[in-house]
This record gives sequence, structure tokens and C-alpha cells, in this order.
Amino acid sequence: MSEPAARLAAAVSDRYRLERELGQGGMATVYLAEDLKHDRKVAIKVLRPELAAVIGAERFLSEIRTTANLQHPHILPLFDSGAADSFLFYVMPFIEGESLRDRLNREKQLPINDAVRIATEVAGALDYAHRKGIIHRDIKPENILLHDGRALVADFGIALAASKAGGTRMTETGMSLGTPTYMSPEQAMGEREITARSDVYALGCVTYEMLVGDPPFLGGTAQAIVAKVMTEKPAPPSRMRDTIPPAVEDAVLVALAKLPADRQATAAEFAGALTGVGSTTRRPGGLAARELGGSGARRLGVRSAVTAILTVAGIAIGWGLGHRGSPAAEPLTVTSLLAPAGGVFAERRSLALSPDGRRLAFVFAAGDGSRMLWLRRLDRTDAEPIPHTSGADAPFWSPDGRTLGFFAEGGLMLLAANGDVRKLCPVTDPTGGSWATTGVILFGDRSGLSTVPAIGGGCTRIVPSDASSMLRGVFLPDGKRFLYSRGRSLEMVAATTDGTELATLPLRVEEFAIVAPDYVVTSSATEYRSLDAQRLNLKTLALEGPPVRIASGLRSSGGVHTMALSANGALAFLPSTIDRPYLEYDATGRLRDTVRVDGVWGLGVRPPGTGSPVVAVSGNAAGLWLYDLDADRATRLVVHDSLTGPAPRQAGPAFPVFDPHGTRLAYAVLGPGRCMLVERELATDTERIIVRDSTAMLNCLVPLDWSPDGRSLLLRWSTSLAILDLAGSQPRQDISRPGRLWDGRFAPDGRAVAYSSDETGRIEVYVQALPTGPARRVSLEGGRWPTWSHHGQLLSFLTPDGRVQQAAIGAGPDGAIGTPRTLFLVPTWRRALFDDRGTGFAMLGDGERYLVRQSPSGLAVTYVQHWQTQLRAADSAGTERTGP
Repeated sequence: MSEPAARLAAAVSDRYRLERELGQGGMATVYLAEDLKHDRKVAIKVLRPELAAVIGAERFLSEIRTTANLQHPHILPLFDSGAADSFLFYVMPFIEGESLRDRLNREKQLPINDAVRIATEVAGALDYAHRKGIIHRDIKPENILLHDGRALVADFGIALAASKAGGTRMTETGMSLGTPTYMSPEQAMGEREITARSDVYALGCVTYEMLVGDPPFLGGTAQAIVAKVMTEKPAPPSRMRDTIPPAVEDAVLVALAKLPADRQATAAEFAGALTGVGSTTRRPGGLAARELGGSGARRLGVRSAVTAILTVAGIAIGWGLGHRGSPAAEPLTVTSLLAPAGGVFAERRSLALSPDGRRLAFVFAAGDGSRMLWLRRLDRTDAEPIPHTSGADAPFWSPDGRTLGFFAEGGLMLLAANGDVRKLCPVTDPTGGSWATTGVILFGDRSGLSTVPAIGGGCTRIVPSDASSMLRGVFLPDGKRFLYSRGRSLEMVAATTDGTELATLPLRVEEFAIVAPDYVVTSSATEYRSLDAQRLNLKTLALEGPPVRIASGLRSSGGVHTMALSANGALAFLPSTIDRPYLEYDATGRLRDTVRVDGVWGLGVRPPGTGSPVVAVSGNAAGLWLYDLDADRATRLVVHDSLTGPAPRQAGPAFPVFDPHGTRLAYAVLGPGRCMLVERELATDTERIIVRDSTAMLNCLVPLDWSPDGRSLLLRWSTSLAILDLAGSQPRQDISRPGRLWDGRFAPDGRAVAYSSDETGRIEVYVQALPTGPARRVSLEGGRWPTWSHHGQLLSFLTPDGRVQQAAIGAGPDGAIGTPRTLFLVPTWRRALFDDRGTGFAMLGDGERYLVRQSPSGLAVTYVQHWQTQLRAADSAGTERTGP
């Protein structure tokens, strides 16, 4: 017996005899014991010592007395409670059965009738407790016991007592109330007032898991799960199990609504909806992102935003093919589709439009590093994950739009409409697939181009790959011929399905597509981020007429565009414009909000004590914005034309920093042939040029921080740092190291500078006393963007793998430097951002809130319909026309 168990046994020996430990949970340990007075088996639940210390014996016993009065056939009764030695405990019947977790581990999915019955019994118990004014706060399969076929809800007491102990003291224990997988959004946000609807949400999660086999949201870390709880919609259960009755699915999805007001009002109402006694209306998903005065910047609140769509022209589209109409008679339509929360659209060949252009299949790269296929119907505002597609890449559709091909697990896979997945051929490093109307699939990989019947059969290599490139082919409309590019010159060849070459086209491209009736769309030979369309004579295989530009500004990765075209000409692509959001976290790593901005050129935080939390964000050509984070308001600051010159799209503000009083900004104005350091008075909105420089943009003076006395600026200059005296009474002081210096901040007393340097071969954080003290390393595993606490005794920074770390810094030039400790891990962080020149991390206040930049890849897909309208107009005029 362990030492704590031995102490407990001694402390309760007058009433109970401990036999063995039954298990441990997040807040307590359970022991099997014998009740000496009544000669019966009981379970004694003992709070963890740190939790017991937070709650206190008086509060615990008071709350246990409240829950002891709950008498319901589906609530586990309470026999006894007490405080002994340093232990807080309560005693329950020992159930000769199992928990719902045990049954789920064994069966994975429960029969639908059993799932509904168990959920209804739990709902009855909750409704009874709610009418007594008691909220459970921790409904999960582990707290639902199954005895003689009926459900018993356990553990009403702990969460109630702990919640009244106070959030701050709970945080000190390293524990949280509730389990992330079953935690309601309002509970995850730390709302003080939790209502019965929070328990309804948790029971909805449990019911979902009983039906599907997994809870609505999964993730590698608690933070990743909470981020999904806050921002994502659950996939409809019927997608994984089509036998689920619509009324049951509707009841569960309404219970899982993000807003409490959108859920069933009571647990009894939820039970009625499950059993058909009541009625539930499924809520449509999706909220439009709120614009903040222009396309340069926008803010999206995670409390309500699940996904977003910015629509230039309305679209009414269904699942079936339907009537297409004449493209020439339709206006050009451009729509921006945001990625689901918690990840991005993957790059390269990751998009696939159905033949009718009404469904977009895409590879979704989640923040935890996982990849899978999602489907977006263009008549809905939300995308949905496609089960059984983990690790998928390069999706493509069958001609009838009923089957989706993709590559995963080292093979070519086909996904049918009923969810069945089968593997056709082994594949290494796929380049994509094309499905002919004849039922043959053409695919490329490291070995070359191969074909396989869609119904299954032998995989035949028809064009072997040479050493210079991997091949990719696309079928022509007859399904008997195809085009492919080969060699270092990327010449385009027409061939038959037996590999016989028919013609060589005068095109040099890697990316191309065939669009009905007779267009070949290629990446521009002169501008590789653009797309051109040209007619192809399908009889002679000769190009006819000049190429016409249909789209510009596509994102390219390794020369491969992230784009897709449907057979009828709808176009989807990732634009090359950069839109990097900053995610706002609290000190525990809980996601609070999202700030989106076009551009990458820096973020400055108004110092604490100078007003409400405001950040200045610059996007170069996108302009300079002030965000009031609490008021949820953004204001654009206009930079005068005298600074940006006649070409404002090529010049703009970057790297703003506040002065110590929060009344002035310093920023660089970057552009071709110009590089200025500017000071701006916010009250009067006046600007003055501090330094005018005509050096190359990469060597511009970039402001990093304002000195505490407001007299100097810390600047990055080429690979060094410099301190510039604004009054000009002292010469500039340079701080140089063997490697490159990146980010820097003055200590609050102005006597030291913290900065990052790659002098060891890895970017690390250092502290150096001014003016010429030695550099002392703070980070141990890499670090950037150091930020001081207001008293100067703590330094926060971000590691390459996305950990927010903090180190204690002793006073004086020789003060001890503590070992960095991790505050939390940013689940959506991407390593590539660590090496970027922009601002990737900032601390607000004294560490209560943090802003962390996210990857720009795949935040929005541009969707274009009816681009043939402008193509035909260009044909008629005989001129080239620029697309969207």
C-alpha cells in the first residue's frame, strides 16, 4: 500500500477498511473499502491534496451536504463524507458494473436505442439536479456508471465545490474544471456563471460519442481540443453512421451549439428531442466575418465565428448537377472562402472542384499537424471533414461527381458516396490523378504515369519518369488521349492511353487543366503566378488564338500552384496575397480571439497602464491599423502621400512601436527607393520624418522598441541593432554580435536590452547590459521576440516549436537568469514563421494575454464562376483581358 493510502487507511480506520485502489482521475483517487458499520462494499473518493488545499474542508463539506440531498434513481447516492488527516473524501456505493467509458472502450459505438436510453436517463438526473439549482459541470463517460442496465450519474460534489473556490486558485493547482473533450465553450472561456445549458452541451458530446465512437472534437493537446470547441462545428453524426434517425441527430447538434441560447433550454427538453416527444430544429451553421472599415484588416471573434465567407455575388447551388445555363450569359462571380477554424488549406495540389463546380474537396492542414480531406458544398457556409481520409493528398473527382479519388497510405484511394474507401494501386510521391469518362484513372508519381481501371484491376505504367522530373497528366474530353508535361523544359505532350505520343504542343508549363468544351488552362510562361486559357483544336491538337489571362496572383509553392478547375470552368485557387492572423491567448493558453490583418510587417503593443489594450498592426501596402482588443474596434491610420509617394501599393508603413506613454508611434515606411523612419503623434495625427534613407529595403532602419524615457529608439539595421537618440545629442550606439540580430526590447529600467541572435547557429534570446555589457543567453532551445514584464524580472518569448516560455531575470548586470518554464503550447504554430522577419509574438499587459501570429498559407480560397464570360468577350474583341 502506498504511503498516502496507508495514511488514509489509518485516518478512517474507525469506519472503513481500505482494500485497494480502484483508479485515479483528474481530481481524485478512488479506493475500494468495506463499511465496517453496515458490512458492505463502498467506494471512497479522495480529493487530490492540491485540490483539497484550494477548496478547504469547510467549503467541501458544505457543498457535499447540498449534493447529499439529491435523491433520484439515476444519481449515485452519497453515503458519507468527511475530513481526516489532510484528506477530504466522500463515500458512495460500490457499483458492481462498469462505467460508460468502459463500455465505449469495449464496443466503440453503442446500439442507437441504448445510446438514446442512456442519454435520456442521464438527462433525467440532470434535469432533477438543475431544478434543485445544482449544475454538474463535469459530465463525461467516466462519471456515468452502468448498473443493471441503468445509468447512474456520479460526482456532483467535486466540480461544484471546486468552482466556488475561485478560478485563480484553481489555476494555481494546474487543474481546470471540466474535461476539455466535453467542455462547453462558455466553460472553456472561463465564464463565471455556468448554467444548465452547459451540462446539456456536455451530455450532447457524450451522446455524440455513443453514436459515432468518438467525441465531436479531438486533438493532440488540451489546448488543441479547446480551440476546436471554441471555433469548429461538429461533423453531423450521420456522416459516420447513416442509420442515426434525423430527430436524434438534430437533437445532438442543437445541444452542441456554440451559444448557450441556441441549445435546448433544459436537459428534459434535450431528452424529449432525442425520443421524439419534443421537437428540435437544426440550426444552420456559419457566421459572416465582420468587416472593419476596409479589406486591409478585419477581426473575427472566436466566441461566435465558426467559419466565414466573404461573398462578392450570391450563389445558389445544390448537390446535384442541375441546369447549368449558358456561361456566356452569366456575370463573373468571385467569392472568398475562409478555411475552417483550427487550421489552413494545404498548399500545392490540395484542391478539387467537382465537375459541376458546386463542391470543393480540399486537404485541410490542422494546427496539430494532421491532414485530412474536407468537403465544402457551395450552397452552405460550413465545410465538413470526410471520414477515413487521414493523410490525404491531391484529391480529384470522377466525371459524374459521385466518387472522390485521393492519395494516402502509400496508395491511390477511391472514396464512394456511401463512405466506402478502397485502395487501387501503390503510389510513391503522387503528382495527381485524372479520371476519364471511359472509367480509366491516369495518375502520376515518382515512377511516371500509370493507368488503372476505376473498378479495380492491374496498374499499368505507360510513361516512365526520367531523372529530371515527375510527370503529371490530364485526360482530354474523349477519355482516350491525355496531355502531360515532361523533362526540365516542361514541354507539353499529347499521347494515347497506351503511351503513344501524338503531338508536342508549343507550351512550357507544369500546371494545366482541360476545361469543356475545348480550352486548355495553363500557368503563364511569363508570369508563373497567373493562369492563361487558350483554345485547343481537339482534332488536330493545335492551339488556336492567343492566350487570354483569366486569373492572376496565384500562390505557388515549388512552382506548383494551389488551384482547381471544374469541367464546366469554375476556378478555385489560393491567392498569393498574405493574410496572417494573430491569435490571442490568455496566460493559460486558452484561445480568446483572432485579429486578422493583410500583411506581415509588424505589431506593436501599447504599454500597460496607458489605457485599454491596443495593438498597432502594419501590413505595408495594407496600411496601419490600431486595434482596441476589448472594444473590438479597429481604426485605420492614413499615412500621408508625401511619405508613400505616387505608388501607395508598393510603399507603406511597417513595424510600428508605441512610446512609453502610448501617445506616439514610430514606424518605418518602406518602398522602392525609399526607406524612412517616421514618428507620429496620435492625438494630432501628425507625422515627422526622423531618418530618411535611400538604402535597399532589407537594410532599412526598423524600429523595435522605444526607450523607457522616450528619448531613444532601438532599431534593427541590417544584421545589427542600434540605439538612436531622437534629440540627436548623442551618436548612435550599435550592438553587434557574430551572427544576425533580430528582435530587441529595452528592459523597463532602460539599463539592458533583450534580443534574439543566431550566433550559435540557432536563434536564441539574450540579455545584455547597456552600454557594453556581456551577452548572456536566456533561452535554451531557441527563442524569439523577447518581452519584459513591467517590473523587469520576467522575460517571455516564443520557441521554434511554438511554446510560450518565461524566464526569471535577476536585478543588476550580473543578476541570475532562471531556467525558462513553459506557460503553454500554441497548437496552431508553424515552424516556418519562426524564421520570418515580421513580428510573430507579443505579450500584452504583464503576461495576462499573448498574441501569436499564424501561417499565411491557406486562410482563404478564391472561388471564381463564369470566367468564360470574359474569355469569350476577349475572343470577340481579339484582345487579351486580365482576370480576377
